[in-house]
Amino acid sequence: MISCIAFEVPHAPEGKGYNSVQQLSYTFIIMVMPAWMIFTGMLQAPAVANHWPKITNALGGRQVIRTLHVVGLAIYLVFIIIHVAMVILHDYGTEVSKMVFGHTGEPVKGGIIFTLGLELVFPPCLCHPDIVAQTAGGGEAKQHHRASADPAPDQAAIATVPLAGG
Repeated sequence: MISCIAFEVPHAPEGKGYNSVQQLSYTFIIMVMPAWMIFTGMLQAPAVANHWPKITNALGGRQVIRTLHVVGLAIYLVFIIIHVAMVILHDYGTEVSKMVFGHTGEPVKGGIIFTLGLELVFPPCLCHPDIVAQTAGGGEAKQHHRASADPAPDQAAIATVPLAGG
């Protein structure tokens, strides 16, 4: 534990695939965080919050629960960023070879297969500036069209409508 506090990456014990920091972080992300996100997510629903108001009030209300839920999202994002950075810094080919083949025997082939798989999941065209501009521009145009489709009522027509009973 001292090596972790000193920011030294500890080596995995003999016969185990993960060191102590990896074991703790994976356990936290796999066992604790899903329960946290489900619990705080459910308590955001008005029906659940009204059915169990004591729990909602004990946690500080729905706004505090929303904040706790967003903190959970931030924890996930930090884990993913650190996780990806450590894989890249440690040895990308070897690490992804473990994921693809279960061993480190073919790091180049594992790196290529994993990278191609990422390209399928996250295609580069999604980040292309023209597509982003079209998507953003189309959304704004639709919102503007909706706003202009409902014209403001004619003030003169409202003034000439007789009141009921008067």
